Amino acid sequence: GFHEVSLDEIQRGDVIFMQLEAPVPNHLAIWLGADQQILHHLQDRLSSRDMYGGYYQKNTAKIVRHNSK
Repeated sequence: GFHEVSLDEIQRGDVIFMQLEAPVPNHLAIWLGADQQILHHLQDRLSSRDMYGGYYQKNTAKIVRHNSK
């Protein structure tokens, strides 16, 4: 299972649920930790590392961590 964590508690490997131009969360990213980097995959694009902030942070619905961590 998973449990929700706050942005202040985020750790490498946590999953960020985002709501991008949709009424429900429809996009996920993995927190890489270094330099606020996330790994994610937008439709019709290659997977990429991007800075987490601005648009992505504004549209974050929740952050979860696997219970094994």
